Amino acid sequence: MAAPRNQEGFTLIELVVALTILAIAIFGISSVFYASIRTGDADVRRTAAVGLAGQAVGDLRGVSSVHRGLTPGDSSPACSPGAPIVFAPAAAFPTHTSNLLGGMTYSIDRCVSLAPASNGDADAQVLLSALVSWTDQTGTHTVRQDTLAPKGDPSNPAGGACDGEVDGPSSLSVRLPTPNSAELTWAPPERGGAIDHWTVAYSVDGMTTNVFATDVPASQPAMTLTGLAPATAYTFSVGALAAGCASAPTQVTVTTGGALAAGCAVGLLSSTPSAVARNGDGTLGQPVVVAANALGSCAGLQLRFSPSTAPAQALGFLNAGGSVWQVTIPATSDAWDLGIHQLSVLSASGQDVGDLSLCIENTGQTSC
Repeated sequence: MAAPRNQEGFTLIELVVALTILAIAIFGISSVFYASIRTGDADVRRTAAVGLAGQAVGDLRGVSSVHRGLTPGDSSPACSPGAPIVFAPAAAFPTHTSNLLGGMTYSIDRCVSLAPASNGDADAQVLLSALVSWTDQTGTHTVRQDTLAPKGDPSNPAGGACDGEVDGPSSLSVRLPTPNSAELTWAPPERGGAIDHWTVAYSVDGMTTNVFATDVPASQPAMTLTGLAPATAYTFSVGALAAGCASAPTQVTVTTGGALAAGCAVGLLSSTPSAVARNGDGTLGQPVVVAANALGSCAGLQLRFSPSTAPAQALGFLNAGGSVWQVTIPATSDAWDLGIHQLSVLSASGQDVGDLSLCIENTGQTSC
């Protein structure tokens, strides 16, 4: 006797058709999901590139006109065709560098060229340009930023020219007390006026990528760096800044010892940018990337900070390659007070292993 029709199951053909339709639907949904991930990743890359371009232009703007520009004979993709290039006698920044952020390498090109003023005067001001490019799975992308500055010294509010050259340290010595630390001492220049402060930096690739830098008071011609990798060649650089004029850096390259340090040691910390303009509602105008040079078992590092309208927050660092760890403070809805904010790096056990300052200011103003 045949079973009643309402008790029959699916036929094989019906099952195959149903599974085919389900597979097509899942494929379509997964494609959309994957596309959204790629779009979000592209937005993160572009945001980082915009921050790097802004920092590059800001660095050029903050240095005396006699110390910025291209080395004679160099060229850069950031230079507009036909633009008269400024050749500075002692460029404070190289034409081309690269930066590693979140596992992505960004190429940074700079250019300083002459530009006419609004009144038509030719070569009355300079155009500071930065071009940041990177390549991912979707191809090569670029972000460009330009800004105009007076032809004189833009770091002098009175508009006066930089008072001649500034000499850097007359000597730089490096002592290696442990495999992961270095003691730097240097002597003031033999001639020249008072120094405003010193700029100390170090890198493992000749000051090209992952350069960690900090300022040191003029009265303190010495600094101890920790969190260095053992058996690694480091280039240490010290320069002087006086009345808006930057000296050419004095550099020394040494190799650390070979014994491996235990635990987690954090060296210099840096933020990109070090000063960020906030929006009208107090939120950050751009994300802030904090990088740490760390050594040892540093998994679990966290960055702790306190916006003015929110309780203290903590974000986890991610390894960006080798001894470099990074974390990004997003441009969220939290409002920030003007002035200097203290950022703390905590180990996995909650111990404070490093601190740095972040300046929050209004657009077009200096608060720190």
